[in-house]
Amino acid sequence: MTKVVVSDDHPHARRVLKLRLEQAGYDVHLAADGRAALELVRAIHPQAVVTDLKMPDMSGEDLCRSLQADGLLPELHVLVVTSCADRVLRARLTAYPGVGVVEKPFSPNEVCAWLNGRLSPEVSA
Repeated sequence: MTKVVVSDDHPHARRVLKLRLEQAGYDVHLAADGRAALELVRAIHPQAVVTDLKMPDMSGEDLCRSLQADGLLPELHVLVVTSCADRVLRARLTAYPGVGVVEKPFSPNEVCAWLNGRLSPEVSA
């Protein structure tokens, strides 16, 4: 089953994404911040990460930087969700190979469509 790490400091956002992505056939693992997400990525080797940008301890941008330093990009697909519309920030994030950005508010279906465009989830019977 295709593994995805969802990282967001808001529990409700994590739950909503988990439910939708599991419906689509993904094996979803949750992290409350970028540091926890990085530890999960190193431990379970997912195919994708969906992360909020602004989180305590380690931001989504710092997570991308760490994943790049670990040599995990572009094989690992990362979608950064943010309420920040700063074009410079968006360009900086998408300069990382395998990284995309979606602005808040977003639909869980939009996240699912982005992942489906890059991955092939295995739907369990």
